[in-house]
Amino acid sequence: MGDINDFSVQQVELATYLTEVLPRSRKADQLLSSAAVGGLITCLHDRQQVSRRAFNETFCAFAAKPDLYRDLFGKKKEAM
Repeated sequence: MGDINDFSVQQVELATYLTEVLPRSRKADQLLSSAAVGGLITCLHDRQQVSRRAFNETFCAFAAKPDLYRDLFGKKKEAM
């Protein structure tokens, strides 16, 4: 979950850079910087999606074992 959150924060910070810092830059730098930052945001998004899928697979494997929590933490199942 940490990677997913980190990728999200990084994307927000780069988007903030595009909207707040870059407009104050020299015109000659804006196009190349925008392209580079857009590429970074895309890369981070792709990595975030890979991390989400990996987490989902791991969590589903954990959740599919109803007694695993009890075995790990010694908690008894509560009556429903």
